[in-house]
Amino acid sequence: MCCKIVFDECIVSRKSFSKLEKYHEEGKIELKKGEKVQYELKEWKGEKGKKYNEKLEKYDEIGNLSTFDDEGLKFPFSFFDEEDLKEIRKIILHGKDINQIKPKNCSKLERDVRNVYSAVRFKADFFVTDDRHIISKKKEIEKKFGLKIFCLDEMIKEMKKNS
Repeated sequence: MCCKIVFDECIVSRKSFSKLEKYHEEGKIELKKGEKVQYELKEWKGEKGKKYNEKLEKYDEIGNLSTFDDEGLKFPFSFFDEEDLKEIRKIILHGKDINQIKPKNCSKLERDVRNVYSAVRFKADFFVTDDRHIISKKKEIEKKFGLKIFCLDEMIKEMKKNS
């Protein structure tokens, strides 16, 4: 069984992440960083940040699906689906407009939206995160996009069950 798994930065510091790494090394899964994982990890300071950034260099990032310019976020690539992105944003933000969110949370939430969106565009089988606001919407995201969302412990149980 080889499935595509995209992960969020919040799971890399967990000890059990090494179990997913082992499955990857054995060729049982294809493990990729979400679009903004490396960016988020650069915000981790000190030895902890250095340790996890080095650890994750071996994993490919899905790819930069967007670019920024002075006017804001732009999506120049033909595979970009603005409606999918809007729908994922609506689901994760509970129907709120990004401008209704506290400014200190906007950047993180938008990166979460883009990580989920990049997993959808990559046609990943699973997105692994420990972010509760994403996990709470997993049924809605799976129904709409076919992307299964698991917390790290659930993903490891799923892998054990299928190996």
